[in-house]
Amino acid sequence: FMMPKEDSVLNEISLLWDARWESPKPFEKFFIIHAFDPVVHPMGIDFIVDENSIPIPLRECQTGAVRILEMFAGGFGGWASAATYIASHTANVFETVAIEFDIHAVMNYAITHDATVIDGYVPIDRFTVQNASKPAIIHGDVASHNWLQAVCQWSPEVMCLSPPCPPWSFAANEKGINSPEGQTFLESLTAVKLIRPRIVIIEQVSGFYQHQHKPLIMQQMRWA
Repeated sequence: FMMPKEDSVLNEISLLWDARWESPKPFEKFFIIHAFDPVVHPMGIDFIVDENSIPIPLRECQTGAVRILEMFAGGFGGWASAATYIASHTANVFETVAIEFDIHAVMNYAITHDATVIDGYVPIDRFTVQNASKPAIIHGDVASHNWLQAVCQWSPEVMCLSPPCPPWSFAANEKGINSPEGQTFLESLTAVKLIRPRIVIIEQVSGFYQHQHKPLIMQQMRWA
């Protein structure tokens, strides 16, 4: 299947899609993770999308509810709790999905918000999140690609990030992105680039604003 060449930047690029795996939708745009260059192809193909590739659909939210993706949700789910509070005092309607790597925090969140738990350490079907009948929390890593396709199909309008505080806190070691915890901040901003929400809300400790790595994080934000 040859992808249409509608975008000027793609005028000299052709994709070959393995339709035995999943048929692409006409005129639907994707980011594609793990497309590969066949080096030399008899049909002159530049990139191939196969069963190991992950197409990330670029969609607009179609429902009346405000869809919120909460990353680093923790056991309490502060952003989901805020949405619940706002909904109880206004006419706004929210749908929430969270991501958290700690299984104990995941279970606490699920109980607090009556949420469905989804295993994000294996690839998630594209429509799992979209078809969920109630709030969901994904037990997984923010740097993983397992949940990206399903979350992008759901198409959140708002992303709320509460990355770990110790790398930036005056009360801790302040290692910033020189620590694995600090690097998760960068990973979550990479997800912003792919998910393309309308609004990104970030929570951080006061030490972040004086940290030597703040300019690098801000550069990543502008890129996203």
